[in-house]
Amino acid sequence: MAFLKDLSAKTHSRFHAFAERSECVDFPASPTEDGDSVITWNSRKLKGKLPPGAGVREDVFLIWREMEEACSTLAQIQRLVAESPKSNMTTLDCESGAASAGNASNPEDTWDSKKWLQKYGLKSQKLSFYDVLANCSFRHADGVVDIKAKPENESVQTSAETKKKTVHAKYCSRFVHAPWKDGSLVHVNITKEKCKWYSERIHTVLAHIQRRIKWLQDGSQLLFGKAQNDCIYVLIDTSHSMKSKLDLVKDKIIQFIQVRWSCLVHASGGLCVTSAFSLAIVCCGH
Repeated sequence: MAFLKDLSAKTHSRFHAFAERSECVDFPASPTEDGDSVITWNSRKLKGKLPPGAGVREDVFLIWREMEEACSTLAQIQRLVAESPKSNMTTLDCESGAASAGNASNPEDTWDSKKWLQKYGLKSQKLSFYDVLANCSFRHADGVVDIKAKPENESVQTSAETKKKTVHAKYCSRFVHAPWKDGSLVHVNITKEKCKWYSERIHTVLAHIQRRIKWLQDGSQLLFGKAQNDCIYVLIDTSHSMKSKLDLVKDKIIQFIQVRWSCLVHASGGLCVTSAFSLAIVCCGH
């Protein structure tokens, strides 16, 4: 037995000593530190004994070590699962903190649409037509070939003359043709992966733009936009032609004053009295 093991080691091979097993037998469960059972092992009884000197095979030892590591990993995961309520509380606290941070003033709220689009628009996100097709398009190519043709003077007995002829590349008909920004013609090869990528990106950007539009139409911003000046004058046309719109204007001005409570707001009315707005103006003055 020792000779065979030594021979296998010198020849860089593996030595196995086998023993036949019969019926199954359960081994006791492996306890964890807190006394809970992790796993119950199942083995089979040996018929007789292992050959003398066989020892523990390397393959068996490696599998045993892997099993021990798996049991240790399982125990760690079970401890994490047991602590999940604490983790959930921590997650809720984090989400609450994130929500509080989201409610805080955002510097981008002071941007006008031009500045906002410079950061979040299609051009800045490289999603415009030419940006998207830049890496999946190639120039149209023509080739020059030699063609044997009849001589111009057919009365002269001579070999066929070689003439140059411009022909389109054979692959051109396989691709979509698109005019490029410089006026040239390019061939476009859009794969399914490229189409899926663009669809996901464009929907994300459009959703962001839609949220911006909704935000711009929220409250007083529908009429006045995002005014950030320290001193604001509101000129109100209270003529008869505006009678049907005065209630809407009044509501938006009140919302606007509530948003800009700390600023000085002056209101001027034309042609008619502005009593409908006097309350809001007085409150703002305070």
